[in-house]
Amino acid sequence: AISLRWTKKTPYEVLKFMLDCERKDVNKRFAFVNDEPRIEALMNICELSRSQAVKYTMVGCNEPSFPGTVWFGGLTCNAVRSLLNTFKRRKELLSCENFEQFYAVYRDELAKDIAEIMNYWVAFNKMRAKDNHVVSAFLLDGCIQNAIAPNRGGCEVKIGGFSLMGVTCVIDSLSIIKQFVFEEKRVDMAHLLDVLQSNWAADPDLRTQILKQGRFFGNSDPLSDEMARRFTTELHDMTQPYADKIGVHPLIGTLAGYNPHHMNFGAQTAATPDGRYDGDGLMVGVGQAGGRDRSGLAALLKSVAQMNPSGILCGPNVCNVLIDEVLIRNDDYFDTVCRTIEQYFHMGGIHIQLNYVSKEELLAARKDPGTHQNLRVRVSGYSTSFVLLPDAHQQEILNRTVQK
Repeated sequence: AISLRWTKKTPYEVLKFMLDCERKDVNKRFAFVNDEPRIEALMNICELSRSQAVKYTMVGCNEPSFPGTVWFGGLTCNAVRSLLNTFKRRKELLSCENFEQFYAVYRDELAKDIAEIMNYWVAFNKMRAKDNHVVSAFLLDGCIQNAIAPNRGGCEVKIGGFSLMGVTCVIDSLSIIKQFVFEEKRVDMAHLLDVLQSNWAADPDLRTQILKQGRFFGNSDPLSDEMARRFTTELHDMTQPYADKIGVHPLIGTLAGYNPHHMNFGAQTAATPDGRYDGDGLMVGVGQAGGRDRSGLAALLKSVAQMNPSGILCGPNVCNVLIDEVLIRNDDYFDTVCRTIEQYFHMGGIHIQLNYVSKEELLAARKDPGTHQNLRVRVSGYSTSFVLLPDAHQQEILNRTVQK
């Protein structure tokens, strides 16, 4: 990841230069991160001083880290579970007269899941602390002075957290419920729950309506954007009372690294109101896919930039964007793309990385892998050869919306 703070040039000059390097890099090694939101989160949530926070860097697939410390993480969870548990409270939902009453039931389930996640996170770090990493203590800042091993909290800087898969699915599902059930009254709650239980078979036309007319996240739509901010604020407010054994307050990530958690969780997740079928994979990171983001690149990035006012998603976080290759290869269009991404960062966007291979080439690679061995794509936070990916991963990339 390339940070913009290391040069005296303007952010736009650096950004355009690095994006130009990126479009010439066949190995897809560039990701772009914005310092200020993450530094603010490290100060406000992790309780670091500014002099400490500015020393952060990005490692691996886009995990925040510091020289001389460790990340107290390792827990990946399904954000959609609390929504599915809400649907099990059918009798209560059928009595809801407005969205706020529905949301109160959902919030109760979300709070239960967050409490369980936090208990597992604390327990995991207690298990981690059972070993006494004496050798590591010689290499990491603060451990000798504190006479405490790094895995027991001896480092000068302490950060950690967990990752959530399915964040966009939750935001979209809540938006659709508010729009279709309570605002526009196109469907009642009982019918929606029955349709979801049937995996959309009971009313496929409803799914078609939702996919065509739903107010999905990523379109700079006031309803879904506000739902995104509401959801991330809930995550912040629910997690901050917790701290693990060494006093670390968690940041939340949205990526799965090299592990297909988004697919594994999706395979065990029932149909959701956003039009997703039972068993479909969850989306990696924040953003949108499947044609639900239909208002263009600027609208997508505006939604993502404003979704996280608390900064709680400043853990391992990615925003993958599939963009029309013409916008990258044509110099006139390329300048517009650079300006759009610059504005995204000014509005508070944390991260972006690009794919700009055509759907036609991806489909051709699927049909004839032998002649497309060098076709590289961004998957989660990492890049690899498209033809080496499992079929489900290839399909997930094909499902991403081409931004024009």
